[in-house]
Amino acid sequence: MNPLSLLVRGENRLARLLREMVRFPLTPDWDDVIGLQTVCLRNGINKVGIPDLLIAQHARQHHLRLYTLDRHFTLLSQYMPLNLL
Repeated sequence: MNPLSLLVRGENRLARLLREMVRFPLTPDWDDVIGLQTVCLRNGINKVGIPDLLIAQHARQHHLRLYTLDRHFTLLSQYMPLNLL
């Protein structure tokens, strides 16, 4: 989300917090993304979109904790290391 659009809606605190976050450049490892999709399909985890696979790959690549309520990540974490909170 663009911090400027938050300012228009008066979400100043959230915009400030987003600006302060440490950012990691998104550099997809497509072989790992394909591997994640393969694990999903082999284990009956269906309809996981490319954006979710990229998020999981990015979190693994940079050893990041992933804050999510999305069940795809919970299911995926049963078959490979994925640091969820």
